[in-house]
Amino acid sequence: MRPRSPIVFVYVAVLFLLVGAGSTCLVSGGFFYIPGAQATYYKRADQVSVNVNALRSASYTYPLDYYSLPFCAPASIQAKSESLGEIIWGDRIFNSLYMANMRVNRLYHITEQCDDATVIKKLYDEDKKGLKKLMAAINRGYRGFMNIDNLPVFVDVNAIKQKVTCNETKTSEKIKNTVYGSLRGFPLGVPKSCTGSTILYNHLHFTVNYNAKSGKVTDADDEEYMVVGFKVVPYSILWTEQFLKEKLEEHTGSSFDPTTIGLPIINMETNMETEKSTIFWTYSVDWVPSNVLWASRWDEYFRSSTAGKNAALHYTYACASIIIVLLVASIAVSVLLRALHKDFNRYNAADPEDLQEETGWKLIHADVFRPPNRATSLAVLAGNGYQILGMCGGVFVLAVLGFLSPSRRGSLMTAVLVLFVVMSIVSGYVCGFFLQYFGQRSWRPVFLCSCAFPGSIGGTYLFFNIVSRVKHSTAAAPVTTILLLLALWVFASVPLTLLGASVSFGQSRPPDPVRVGRLAREIPKQYGPNSRWFLYLVPPLFPLATIITELYFVMQGLWAGAIFYAFGFLTFVGLMWAIVCALVAVSQVYYVLCYENHRWWWYAFIVPGGMGLHMFGFSVIFFIKQLQITSFISALLYFSYMGLISFGYGVAAGAIGLSACLLFVRAICASIKVD
Repeated sequence: MRPRSPIVFVYVAVLFLLVGAGSTCLVSGGFFYIPGAQATYYKRADQVSVNVNALRSASYTYPLDYYSLPFCAPASIQAKSESLGEIIWGDRIFNSLYMANMRVNRLYHITEQCDDATVIKKLYDEDKKGLKKLMAAINRGYRGFMNIDNLPVFVDVNAIKQKVTCNETKTSEKIKNTVYGSLRGFPLGVPKSCTGSTILYNHLHFTVNYNAKSGKVTDADDEEYMVVGFKVVPYSILWTEQFLKEKLEEHTGSSFDPTTIGLPIINMETNMETEKSTIFWTYSVDWVPSNVLWASRWDEYFRSSTAGKNAALHYTYACASIIIVLLVASIAVSVLLRALHKDFNRYNAADPEDLQEETGWKLIHADVFRPPNRATSLAVLAGNGYQILGMCGGVFVLAVLGFLSPSRRGSLMTAVLVLFVVMSIVSGYVCGFFLQYFGQRSWRPVFLCSCAFPGSIGGTYLFFNIVSRVKHSTAAAPVTTILLLLALWVFASVPLTLLGASVSFGQSRPPDPVRVGRLAREIPKQYGPNSRWFLYLVPPLFPLATIITELYFVMQGLWAGAIFYAFGFLTFVGLMWAIVCALVAVSQVYYVLCYENHRWWWYAFIVPGGMGLHMFGFSVIFFIKQLQITSFISALLYFSYMGLISFGYGVAAGAIGLSACLLFVRAICASIKVD
């Protein structure tokens, strides 16, 4: 009985997809203006506000609200509008007491703008919780994040003159890189594991680069300026009240050099034991003219990371990827096609004397199109694989065209989410195609396709969202966001999956080149390279080797605080990866068939990606070598999400391999004479 087409879901899908897209636009703050898409101009002495973002650490994967620590806060804390991607990522942007005046160099004292007693109360509350929390944040490697005119602050590593030497016996190179490395934001202090005592950074020296609207900086009164750079150098200064007062008067309108101060640093174990140890939060601003244009002001940020400043490495590895593709392709062409040519000549021989006993893959031609074991599971996985491929392809196209500029905060995460939902129609179509091809046409596997993998992602996110809420982390999304994500899944993703399957079910099944026999042939025992464990473990290394460098850079940006925006290289390497996946799968399946194993379907799916096992192994190595995560719950979050990402990688590679092998098997079977 033919399943009934759920045409009603077409209207439901379109309706709720529009509602979801509209909600996303509303969350991002409007339909017509995207923050960072156009320049903001200031005149001399105009106030330029500095916003603060969530605190993040490479050791603890749970971002914290900036004002959850005992920092001096404005009388009225105002949250900035955020996109859906920012909320999911854990960004929380607020106003602050940090501000500057365009082209006015001076020293500022924050605690004079708020009640000193408030700061003391925050630090020395009951059981000194505020002080202990601040020390714990420093020792856990939390970094402060700020932005001015939508431009994030970066530590100017080369300008740090007040470096505290790490004790090599107590720390590793990874912790030193956390303190002084080219990561986003700035360290709140130096952890105890580095020096033996906790050092607090209480002074921030900002260097703000500016350019004129006209392109040439002048002293004209009506000249307008724009911000094109924002760097910071943190310092630890144990101010005295009288000395600070003198310096404030001296540097009201002039530059302040923190390196000329001969005061000691703040040792939190010795200098902040009692409430009498007042901490003074200060900052200074230097305005420096620059020739950088507003449109290219992000270039220096891209070059600050390992991925950005090593363009030669990208080119080198792109060439290596091409070599891998050519190597695999040459094997497929020189060996596979030569073998196939001999097979065709032998199988299609017209002279009876040339006919030999049929061996090899023609012997099992009546079984190669027999539906595999667990056919519905294979169809579901193939559908999810194409959903992931479509999402990644859409992200690459948008990024290469410039629509996912980092100035549009959260745009990448939002695009990933929306494209994953939209590509549900592809998932449903592919799942329905294979279900019909296997003679298993049913709506139950289609529902499974729409719920299994997306549900596992949603369940994992919901679990860690609860953990984040318990830990008072900004990664905990509000209830409205959870409901919006649930609505996108239930009212958009699921109906689109059913719509795609209904279209597939409405099409006729392509006929097989050869008929399927009634009884399946017995499969001889497979040895060596045709054994199951060899096929699952060795061939998947080739596709992974194609993308290993770009994958390393992406994981640095995702987990180690670096910045990644080399989407051009990533797109090129991704195409090379897809080609290698197809070639590896076809080559291996050919030899599987030659050894009279007609159960090739699952081999075609698992061989290219190994179900993500190899990528997960790489993530374990990355965790050991690159990350300094110390808490169990942070490690659990890392491995949970990397497990999902690795599985998604394996499913996407498997979808490519399955499709390529199906076309290959159909082509060779259509080229032989069958009695």
